[in-house]
Amino acid sequence: MTGQGGVARCDLALFTNHVLDTAGGATLTVFAPVEARLDRSYQSSYSFPTRIRSGRNDGAAGVRLAKFSPQRSCLDRASGVNPAR
Repeated sequence: MTGQGGVARCDLALFTNHVLDTAGGATLTVFAPVEARLDRSYQSSYSFPTRIRSGRNDGAAGVRLAKFSPQRSCLDRASGVNPAR
């Protein structure tokens, strides 16, 4: 997996794994309530940091600039965290 699509799939897999580890199970009835209370415990590949709770449409609590590193074939951080409003 390379490029933006690969990062998205990887981040979704890591997020799902984190929720299921936190929930201690793998059912939808367990997944949704746990997801709603993760708050800042999940560190996304996209945004730094996250804040996931009931009523939020996304989990981004802050963002930072990134640049692609051809030597490492991945994104490198290019700024500090800017809090989301």
